[in-house]
Amino acid sequence: MKLTYALIFVSVGLTTFICGVFALYLYYRFYKRYTEQVTNAFEQLRQRQMIGLDDYYFFQQLGAPGFGYLVSLLAKILKGERYQIAKNRWIEPEASNVLLSLYDFTWIKKFYQLIWFIGFLLLVLLLLVIFKR
Repeated sequence: MKLTYALIFVSVGLTTFICGVFALYLYYRFYKRYTEQVTNAFEQLRQRQMIGLDDYYFFQQLGAPGFGYLVSLLAKILKGERYQIAKNRWIEPEASNVLLSLYDFTWIKKFYQLIWFIGFLLLVLLLLVIFKR
């Protein structure tokens, strides 16, 4: 019985690790493929004075880790609702219309699915740590 439990534990752990590496690879592919589009979208909003450079530049400089934040900010803008970006500054719904007329952002849904999958893998790893004891 103890050997079966250990075998299941190792199998789930190894599968989770392999899936995690694959998920990170997919995240990196999203980053490489769409980082220019995201950068250009924020630049368009900045040129039209809908956002300031300081609203996104820090996360842009982070590279792959900041990409997730920029995509989430972009998704909030694309909802077409008024969004508060700073204490006294708002992004108006017109920003969504501008971006949708210039770019295709259908990939954001798949990116969010990937993020949910990574979150699930982290939960599995947490459960493995808890049940190891």
